[in-house]
Amino acid sequence: MSNLRIAKKVLTFLTCSAISLSTLTVIQAVSGNEKDISAKTISEIQEQRKQNQEKISELESEISSLEGDKANEKAYQDTLKQQIGLIRDNITLLNAELDKLDADIVSAENNIQQLDKDIILQQAAIDENIELFKQRLCAMYMTGNDNLASVVLGSASFYDMMSRVQMVNRIAEYDEELINNILSEIDSLEKSKKDLETERLTLQVKQEEQKKKKDEKQSDIDALNVKMQDTQEVLDRLSMEQDGLNRNKEQIEKEQKELDAEEAEIQRLIAEAQARYEREQELARQAAQKAAEEAARKKAEEAARKAAEEAARKKAEEAARQAAEEEARIAAQQAAQKAAEEAARVEAEQAAKKAIEEANRKAADEAAVKKAAEEAAKQAAEAAAKQAAEEAARLAAQASVNNQPEPVLPSYTQP
Repeated sequence: MSNLRIAKKVLTFLTCSAISLSTLTVIQAVSGNEKDISAKTISEIQEQRKQNQEKISELESEISSLEGDKANEKAYQDTLKQQIGLIRDNITLLNAELDKLDADIVSAENNIQQLDKDIILQQAAIDENIELFKQRLCAMYMTGNDNLASVVLGSASFYDMMSRVQMVNRIAEYDEELINNILSEIDSLEKSKKDLETERLTLQVKQEEQKKKKDEKQSDIDALNVKMQDTQEVLDRLSMEQDGLNRNKEQIEKEQKELDAEEAEIQRLIAEAQARYEREQELARQAAQKAAEEAARKKAEEAARKAAEEAARKKAEEAARQAAEEEARIAAQQAAQKAAEEAARVEAEQAAKKAIEEANRKAADEAAVKKAAEEAAKQAAEAAAKQAAEEAARLAAQASVNNQPEPVLPSYTQP
């Protein structure tokens, strides 16, 4: 039982040692690589990856919102561009109208200048005719009506008189028509000049209105250009914000990849440590099994040894007993010839010698068995000797009793 407890303690110690050694190996393996993975645990990496994923989602939402804002600003900018294009088209039309008005005004001014020249020439002709008419009137005034009488009286005939009268009338009519035509031409030229002046003023008013419209359109374009500039600034700002968000997203995605690599490295180290632990567990199990088998073998050998010792002891005891009985029997038979103590001693020595030889033959390879057999044989010899002596004494006593003559009983005869 004590050997069995010792074997159990040894097996338990070996198992605990193997488990402790494998655990220490795993811890050292993981600890030795913590410097390479920034001393992060799986839970910390997963938590950081979760936070990074949330940041990525937020950034994607902000980027989508910025893209929506950019799309709105872009649409607004396109609308402004369309408005600017239309206004520029209107300005182009206004410029064409202004060019036409300028041409009309130049033409009107040229016409006015020509009319002025014509009026000057006509006025010169009128002045000349008026001067001639004045001279004729003066001459007619100075001559009075005698001229007509002289015409009549100086006529050679009635026909000549009539011809001269008609000629005088024609001259008078011509003078009157000439005066009327001159006055009519002056009125026409004045009216044309006035109409041209009115047209020129009208064209100038239109020109001013068109210039005003052009200035208004240009102001609209300037205002739209300001809006375009503001919109472009907003687009530039949104683009910068979007670029910043994209850079942040790329940085976080890079960190995600690094965390994935670290987690993969930790998983690999854990797998290696687990595999190493399992191998060492298997080696420990095999060592424990081997130790258990060794303990069982030793236990079996110990049991076999004890069984052999017990068998040898029993066999020695049996041999000693048989030898003692045999010696006692011989001693009893020889009790008559030799003394009981001498015979018992000799027989006991022979029996002990035989028991020792028998025990040595049976357990020659077991020193402990030999010693036990010798001790047992010695004890058996002593006991056998003691018993043989007692038996010899008893047999001698019995023999002495048996050697006595049987008493003769008187015969009895029935009458």
